[in-house]
Amino acid sequence: MKFDQASRLAEVVWMARLADMPRGENRAVLQRTYNGEPGCGVDHKDRDSLNNQRSNLRPATDVQNAQNRGIRKHSTPYKGVHFRKSYRKYIAYIQINKKFKYLGVFTDAKEAARTYDREALLHFGEFAVTNQQMGVL
Repeated sequence: MKFDQASRLAEVVWMARLADMPRGENRAVLQRTYNGEPGCGVDHKDRDSLNNQRSNLRPATDVQNAQNRGIRKHSTPYKGVHFRKSYRKYIAYIQINKKFKYLGVFTDAKEAARTYDREALLHFGEFAVTNQQMGVL
């Protein structure tokens, strides 16, 4: 067996071992892998909690982990943008350190989404998930 194949096999075994454990134990093992401090967990870069490859994991606080969320169901297909019926316009907002920041009112949903993306990159850095990254812009 070649070295490349052996290292891939070792990573697959590592993933299977973690996948077979209950969620709480899985998280504790990953924290020890990153020498996590209290309040520091593990974030999945691609937002797939079943993808436990080492290259997909990074240490993160709970706030950073929340920044790496995708789009939630609401009135537009864009993250950080809602349609306000009473205004007949789009409202852009972002949540920073558990507080909502109002970004403005827009007639165009895409412009509101671009505004959200700029703010997300500014405040969240590598943990930012933008509309453009998700392919909706």
